[in-house]
Parts: sequence; structure tokens; C-alpha cells
Amino acid sequence: MLRPTVSRLLPVLLAAASVPAMGLSIRDDRTFAQYETQVNTAPYSAAGQFNNSQSGTLINSTWVLGCAHVGTPTTFTASDGTTASVIQSIYFPGSVSASNATSGNDFALFQLAAPINTVPTASLHDPVATGVSYTDLLTQIDGLTAVYTTSGETGTGDVGVPLAQTGTRDILAGTNIIDSVGTDFGDGVISNVALSDFDDPNAVGPPSGVTNLEMGLVNRDSGGGLWVDLGNGEGPVLIGVHSLVSDPDGDEIFGEYGQLNISTVLTPDAYNWINATVPEPTSLALLLTGGLMVMRRRRP
Repeated sequence: MLRPTVSRLLPVLLAAASVPAMGLSIRDDRTFAQYETQVNTAPYSAAGQFNNSQSGTLINSTWVLGCAHVGTPTTFTASDGTTASVIQSIYFPGSVSASNATSGNDFALFQLAAPINTVPTASLHDPVATGVSYTDLLTQIDGLTAVYTTSGETGTGDVGVPLAQTGTRDILAGTNIIDSVGTDFGDGVISNVALSDFDDPNAVGPPSGVTNLEMGLVNRDSGGGLWVDLGNGEGPVLIGVHSLVSDPDGDEIFGEYGQLNISTVLTPDAYNWINATVPEPTSLALLLTGGLMVMRRRRP
């Protein structure tokens, strides 16, 4: 079971890069074009990037869901290149201090000055219509293949991405199997975090869980979207944001094979907060979902 604790992992907040960079660390036997094709396929094209080293997802034409721990952006760019200014940033559950990457509350909403209507928006899971409650959701995603949309640095699993690396920014989507749900960061179990590991497809006796577009999160992927298809007729829905990535050997190189991706899943209170904040959300206007907060093993 993938259960990192604060005694093994140290969270580190990354500052915004002066030059943004592409997203995801990918399989070394795949091409970036394959991951670009994935993100350009609806509904994943709701993914986008902020100017301050974080990612986000359009939940309707003027609102973006991202993470709270990175800070306040000023612009958002959609997957097709359309850009709008950010005029309001709202943090859950009411202050940034209560929304750090290990709190289970790592959510923020960003209002745009002008609508973006050129790409589809993310769908909101409807527990009433589907009969899939929040508790059932956490149970059902364990073992599912999820889609991860991001816009941080770029690399491959055999080399990884150095912490200081910057480059030309892009928006990508890959896949991974959710290996476990819930973990203890040192102050008790946080139930609404989803963990997956970046499996090496070329390892001797390759893991049975490796996916066709296997991926690893890297620095500046915070706030990107975690998507699943529950097989209940909803299609792919956005259920969380990316918050952390592990660095077990402490070398400040991320996106290497074997590292953990850690995403925060929306809670019932977060769903209610979104519905109360975003005007007239529809079934096609939302679910949950940069300077990525990273975690690394303490040095002896």
C-alpha cells in the first residue's frame, strides 16, 4: 500500500519559474505527441495553465478550479491557446492557511474576466443522479485508471526532471492507475487523497499496472485535473487536483520511475462550496479538480 507519512516525506513549496515549462514526465518509449493528443480530446481539453506555475481546469466558461497552495495567478490559458485575465481568487475553506497541500483542502476557484467558450468544460460528478455517494466514490476510484492533466515541466521516467529545469510550456494528459486512497501526513489519515506510482514499463518483470500513457507528476503540475470514468454513464468526470509528488532519494529530480503522484479529491464540503460560488453550474460545467508542492524523503 502506498502510505507516505511526514516522517518519510518533506513538503517543499516551489516558487514560480520565470520561464514556464511543459507538463508531465512520460514513458521513455512514448512521444509527447501522444500525450498532446490525449489532452486535445474532449473533455480533457478543459485543462489549462496559469501564469504562476500552476495548472487548472475550466469548470464553466468563466471559472477555473485549481489548487490553493501555489498562490494567486493573473492569467489563465486554455488548451487551445485562448487566454483570459484572472479577476478573483477564492480559497477553500476560506483561507489559504487552511488549504495547504497536505490538508485535504487544496482547492481554489479563479474567476476569469472574459468567458472561454472555445473548449469544453469539465463535468461535475452528480451523486444524487448516479447514486454514487462521496464514500462510494473514494471506494470506487481505488484501482481505476485515471487521466492526469497538467502543465508543469517535461521529462521522461528514465531521466526525470531537475527541480530547477524550465522550458517552453505546454499542456499534456497521461494516465495512471490509482493504487490507494487515503494517507497519513503525520497528523492523522487524510481520506481524500489518491496515490499512484509511476511504473517503469521497461523494468525486468514490468508491473502489471503500467498504462499505455503512464505518467509521473513533476514540479509545477499543481492544480491540474484528476479525471475518472466510473462506468455509470457520466463519462469522464473531474474529481480532484494534483498537490504533491514524492522524491524518495532526495535528489530533487522529479518524474522518475517509482515516484508517487498525490492528488486531492473533492469532498462534499468542497462540492457545496463550488456550487455556492460558481453561478448556475450545470452538469457540463464542473467537477473538481505549478509550482507543484513536492515531497521528498528526509535525509539521514
